[in-house]
Amino acid sequence: MTAITWKINNLERQTFDGLVTVVHWGASAVDGDYNAGVYNTQALERGDSFVNYDTLTEETVLGWLWS
Repeated sequence: MTAITWKINNLERQTFDGLVTVVHWGASAVDGDYNAGVYNTQALERGDSFVNYDTLTEETVLGWLWS
C-alpha cells in the first residue's frame, strides 16, 4: 500500500491584506522499497470567503489545493 505525505512548504501573500497568492507544496510517496517525491507551486485567486493569514492551518491550505 502506498503511503502519501503532503506538506505545505511556503506561502506567498500580499502584505497589505494577507491574501495568500501562491502555495509551495510537496508530496512524497512510499511503497515498499520505492519512493518518489514532487514539489510544485499553485497560484490562487481571491475567492468568495477570506481566512485570516494568522489563523491558516496546513489542513485548510491543502483543502484549497485538492479542490
